[in-house]
Amino acid sequence: MRKIYYNEYFFISVFLACLLLFPLILAIIFTFFLLPWGKIYLLDICNNAGCIEEFSKTYFGAFSWYASWLSVAYNITTILGVAIAVLTYYKTQQSQAISSHFSNVDLFKNYVSEEISKCDWLSIASFDLMKWYLSIYPESKAGNMQCSEEYSKNINELEKYITDSNIGMYDQKKIGYQFSKHQQNVKKIFRSLGIRVKETNRLSFYEIEGEILTLIEKVNSTFPSSQRFNKFPVRSYK
Repeated sequence: MRKIYYNEYFFISVFLACLLLFPLILAIIFTFFLLPWGKIYLLDICNNAGCIEEFSKTYFGAFSWYASWLSVAYNITTILGVAIAVLTYYKTQQSQAISSHFSNVDLFKNYVSEEISKCDWLSIASFDLMKWYLSIYPESKAGNMQCSEEYSKNINELEKYITDSNIGMYDQKKIGYQFSKHQQNVKKIFRSLGIRVKETNRLSFYEIEGEILTLIEKVNSTFPSSQRFNKFPVRSYK
């Protein structure tokens, strides 16, 4: 990106140089060599008022044309100067956004890794932390730290699955708490965050799920500043 950045300025500089020098060269060629009244090098040197006046009348057109071109070139240069300023600002903002992105990713990974190390049932090998981060901030590279709607939707669905399973434990009119269905629903949400949970028995899954839910709550209270999430309901099922 830096190489392209410098090339853009190089070509703009060459263009401006040509813009200013090309008409000057043409003016000199037309004035002193090509025009039928040219061949100034054949004229006698004089410095009296008559000579100066005659010279001005003869060559006024060429220099007037160049002066007009300089005025146009000045306006074009001003416009290009504004364009360069905008381009510089954009490149600076883009560079800062990317730098901030990598800094935030490192911060997220370090924090979550530290929290996972405190858990009894979780292993860092089961987590794709980059996927989790990007599920929260999909436009982080562009400098947009707005929490994604998809992430909010997944968290709300996870909360709903817990609530439904709690209700199923005590509602006699329904089938009751369905472990297999609950496990499938919850693991689907976990996968969207880059969390892989292996097939396991009911009690082990309950412990694993509990630690993951606690970890998600900590992440949600620490990072997605643009969105506030409620704590998950206390689980009545087991």
